[in-house]
Amino acid sequence: VITDFLNRLSVDNPWAKLEVKMSMSASGIQVALDSFVAVQNECAHTGRTSSIPTPSEIRGYCDLVEKLASGMVEVLEERLNEAVFRPPPAVPTPSAPTAGTP
Repeated sequence: VITDFLNRLSVDNPWAKLEVKMSMSASGIQVALDSFVAVQNECAHTGRTSSIPTPSEIRGYCDLVEKLASGMVEVLEERLNEAVFRPPPAVPTPSAPTAGTP
């Protein structure tokens, strides 16, 4: 989802750029996000969790979200400051049906 979002805004190699901004490997970011999303989904969909996160785990998730958001902002700011901004590719719109065709 993150790479799709950044790719739509013409950011090339988003994971490589986030690795630099977050000082984490792409696989490390993905593992941490997967862990966070798993806990969040369990709580959101069942109203409880099989393992209650410790305060330090919760702080870790908060730090992850903050680092990810800041990293994405920095990547996007750099993209906007580039000399040539390549707009996202145009998506063709469907043509209207001609009279008499379903």
